[in-house]
Amino acid sequence: MKKQQIASISRGIIASIILVFIISLSTGCASFQKNNLAPVANFPTAEQKKTISVALSYAIDVNGRAVVAPAVDAGKKELTTKCVDRLSKSGLFNSVSENDPQADLALNVNIKNDGKANFVMAGLTGATFYIIPSSATEIYKLSATLTDTKSNRVAEIKLEDGFTQWQQILLLPLLPFKSTVAEVGACQNKLFDNLALEIAKADMLK
Repeated sequence: MKKQQIASISRGIIASIILVFIISLSTGCASFQKNNLAPVANFPTAEQKKTISVALSYAIDVNGRAVVAPAVDAGKKELTTKCVDRLSKSGLFNSVSENDPQADLALNVNIKNDGKANFVMAGLTGATFYIIPSSATEIYKLSATLTDTKSNRVAEIKLEDGFTQWQQILLLPLLPFKSTVAEVGACQNKLFDNLALEIAKADMLK
């Protein structure tokens, strides 16, 4: 085999590897939050720190159809852990736990992940090596019931926020700054921080 042919094949292999690498990176290139909720910079000071118990339910809809999959159970576990963590970090409560009947406050949280995606466009994005863009949107719809277990006072809380993920090879430079994993985490943190703020506003921490 001639040296020119070997060189040509080598360049082709290298080009293919680079292309596959770029495409793998560009999957979920950049995500942008809806910013329906503002970040919480500071929490008020609780006059009397109470204990609070969290029970969380989680559901996923994609284009109006309910999803039944291990992802739902995994998502519920992750969100419950994050909810407990963010409420604890707010400094508003003496302790935050899961399903504790002895807690001063009982918080029942329902989160619905409402997803919208165009699978035809997503397929076209892949078929064109991410030249033609496509997007998918996820909206977290949170509804919570807060109950004072001593006085039986009840407060209802509703919050909503989400993000849109764009897939397009030109967005590749934004990957280090707008990765889907980072934006999802930030969106969820903001959701639960605002939940803590709304609990404080419900005037049950006295």
